[in-house]
Amino acid sequence: DIASFGTSAGTDKWWHDTTAAGRTIGQTFTTPGTPVLFNAFTFQVGGGAEVHPTKTYVLRLGTVSDTTFTEFHSETFTQDFVTYHNEYWTYQVETPVELEPDTLYGVDVGMTSSTSAWQTGIPYPHRTANVYPGGTRFRSGVSGVGTETMVDVSGDRIFHINLLQPPPAGTMIMIR
Repeated sequence: DIASFGTSAGTDKWWHDTTAAGRTIGQTFTTPGTPVLFNAFTFQVGGGAEVHPTKTYVLRLGTVSDTTFTEFHSETFTQDFVTYHNEYWTYQVETPVELEPDTLYGVDVGMTSSTSAWQTGIPYPHRTANVYPGGTRFRSGVSGVGTETMVDVSGDRIFHINLLQPPPAGTMIMIR
């Protein structure tokens, strides 16, 4: 697994609009020297207020070169529960995605819709100083739709990326 639980240096406003707040929130990371499977992305949400449902999000996974994100996988998620200040949000993919060794990847999440008004629904993901040496935080796009161009590339998120070891060749597995 890969994680950064550094001290919060602030938060990023995150909403589904056409301003800077409408950008995806993301983190780049470098895989270890062996093949792994991407299973989940977790980050900490602050802000001091409750975050009410219902919200729709799109998680993207891609390779990264300089400030270019090249998407190769995406999934949609729905938040149908209330969350509180400093809780962690986890997005687990339906089927783990194979990643190459020693490669720089990015994972981001865009909020594409919300049934709650901004007064009861803006999440504020935490960010830290540059404490994770294998990547950096970033944002992209607007209205929850990420693009290839990464911006706000500095520091890190407070995050956890769940990686699994693939089974040996010739092994049959069933993922539920």
